[in-house]
This record gives sequence, structure tokens and C-alpha cells, in this order.
Amino acid sequence: MTDADANNKTWRGTDQGSQLKSTSGWGSGNGTNTTGFTALPGGFRSYDETCIFLGDDGYWWTASPEGTDMAWIRGMSTAFPAMYRDIFNQGSGLSVRCIKN
Repeated sequence: MTDADANNKTWRGTDQGSQLKSTSGWGSGNGTNTTGFTALPGGFRSYDETCIFLGDDGYWWTASPEGTDMAWIRGMSTAFPAMYRDIFNQGSGLSVRCIKN
């Protein structure tokens, strides 16, 4: 995916999500895990404490804030092989994955 595509909002790319997803746990949308990231579909907890998409989608915080109460996120879904990018309220509960630089 190009840098311009990577920095767009919503679903973009081709199979980058599939490359990050675990080979099991995603129902009919399992990935190839060619990156070794082994992403699992933890869904997220919205700012009003409702759990959404557990078992179907996975969303992770990035290290990039947007203003004082928002931050950029990345996501994957059983329904799409691509990647998702958007801004979420920091009061939401998303997965965290620590990556060593």
C-alpha cells in the first residue's frame, strides 16, 4: 500500500489486514499471519461502555493522538482483507500491542 493510502481514513489497501490476522479465531475471515502479528478479533468498548464487534473485528490504538481527546486507530474485520484507519475517542477501549522499535 502506498503512504497516501496508508494515511487515508476508513477501509483501504488490499490484503494487508489478512497478512496481520491470525490463521484462526476470525471465523470465515481468518488471515495468513505472514507478518507474525497474530491479530485476534477483540472488538472494542465504546465510550459509553458498550462492547462492539467482539469476535468479528479487531481495533488497536496507534501512538498518534489527534487533539486532546481523540487518537488514531487501526482495525481489521472478518468481512474485509484490507485495513481500517480512523480517529476514535480516547475514552473507548481498544486493544494495545506493544512493538519494539
